[in-house]
Amino acid sequence: MMPLMRLWTSLDATIVDIPGERGGVRLRLPAAGPPRAEAIDGTITLAPHDPFGALSAAGRDANLSAIPGLCAAVELADDQVAALIEQRKGALVLARGAWPERGREWSESGPIGAQRPLKVAWPRGVLWSDIPPRSRARRPVARPGVLTLTSTTYGLCVACSHTGLVYVIRAGVVPELVLQVPVNEGARIDALATREGALVTLTLSSGVGALVHFDERGLDLGWRGGSGLTPPQLLARDRVLTFDHGDDDHLTLLALPDLSPVGERIPLGFCARDAAVTADGLAFTIASEDHLVEGRLEARGLVLSRRHDLRALLAAPAANDDDLKLAVDMKDLADALFDDPSAAAPPAITPPPSTAESPPRAPDPTEPEPVPAPPDDIEALEVESIEIVQEKAEAVPVARLHGKSASNRPPPPPPPRRRDDPPALALGVLSQEPIGRWQAAVGREFELVLSIRSAGGAGRGLHLVVSGEAITRGLVALTALSADDTLAPIGRAQAGVVCVDLPDLELPAGFTYPFDPAPSTPEARGVAESALATTHRELRLRGRGVRPGSGLLALSLSVPGSAGAPLRWIRPLAVAPA
Repeated sequence: MMPLMRLWTSLDATIVDIPGERGGVRLRLPAAGPPRAEAIDGTITLAPHDPFGALSAAGRDANLSAIPGLCAAVELADDQVAALIEQRKGALVLARGAWPERGREWSESGPIGAQRPLKVAWPRGVLWSDIPPRSRARRPVARPGVLTLTSTTYGLCVACSHTGLVYVIRAGVVPELVLQVPVNEGARIDALATREGALVTLTLSSGVGALVHFDERGLDLGWRGGSGLTPPQLLARDRVLTFDHGDDDHLTLLALPDLSPVGERIPLGFCARDAAVTADGLAFTIASEDHLVEGRLEARGLVLSRRHDLRALLAAPAANDDDLKLAVDMKDLADALFDDPSAAAPPAITPPPSTAESPPRAPDPTEPEPVPAPPDDIEALEVESIEIVQEKAEAVPVARLHGKSASNRPPPPPPPRRRDDPPALALGVLSQEPIGRWQAAVGREFELVLSIRSAGGAGRGLHLVVSGEAITRGLVALTALSADDTLAPIGRAQAGVVCVDLPDLELPAGFTYPFDPAPSTPEARGVAESALATTHRELRLRGRGVRPGSGLLALSLSVPGSAGAPLRWIRPLAVAPA
């Protein structure tokens, strides 16, 4: 598996840093002219958990890496940098100023964790069907891999995956807003500061996640669910670039504050691992283990401009190997970084005209001065035991950080009316199901995930019929069907058909979707979508590949006793050789 990279991009060039055992490789991709690979001597400061909070690839990391207790850092405008640093007794300090040099102190620094958090009103039914779990911790865990630090035009944002704490710092080093979102063991939290509050990405250990936009009262302005969520990027004009994973990995542009989609989804062709945005928010770069694509934001939406095959660039012979003296062999590095040696390069796209903008220069690395210690009243933080408990959801979020009471806010709008007609099923709308063929391999287990929702009155039980060439030719053997905490084993096919029932699965009454009447405010839409989430169920059809080949697999799902039309999927299933 490829080590995480770092990206730095401007209208003039994109730079990719790839760490190796003894240094690494830097790829320069100018807007005009051929790409160039060169060696990097020394260590690349790279947080192994978070490429999206990475620093500029300008090569000035050595001084930062020498700071004791460095947890995270991010480059700011005007040649500034911000850093999260662990001090004595586990206390966390946010420092910002010019790039560290010997004898230079930070312009300002202050403690993170002294403020009381505001518990957010998490959208009901999103990720958790019951009351979501919350941490009792009131201070972040000062540890690399747990903290993320990001920067947008609206300020800095600190997120702690162990405690669910999110800090928004508009200016200086003092948080203006402190939120606490639900969290459980193994979850990951990423956050961006926005005009209204914070855009939070919460991904569970299972890979299922949600993108939620909170205002300064802790109320959600909009949300989107999905699986394998990659942290989004904030572009100009309050647009959000999101990455949806699946067979047809694609880009989606959303508008703040309600996260409504803008324009059409754009097929990407690979799973995004790293991303970078230009200072003006009008251009971006996205990379995976083997591909890199550049694009820009235009009035009509997203436009992709250039694609690069990173494997080919790394494996290409250097122009002057003797002078370059690479720290790692290019071809060996390429073979080690990529799993599929036969991966083909995506089609080239004509690049846009370049503009004059150069990457910042790199000063000589020297050891910086330590960050001043925080005040003595910072309490000790026990980082080894973070207790996750179930707490009763509060009817009204507590007051804001500034002390203004929230008790006199008007009550939230009521949810839309549920349907009372016969039970019916429809495809889920909380996440986009991947389009394309299903895949399996001989001798290996596979799982098909089907998102459904109740689209009629309340019902009970599901009946699934599976047929098609993939069954009659014996390409796969189905083993079980599960939903929520219900699991039903599957026997052998009879006459080319497999039937399985989940008789005890409860289906609540559904809603008319799109909503009618449409919600008139972002808050009303949030209430409606939270109610809609309770009608969704995720089915998992498990099986094992038996014979190599390809054939259609047809699924028909219905509610027993209902006259409604069954919900159907018909797709090719490809079984690869062992």
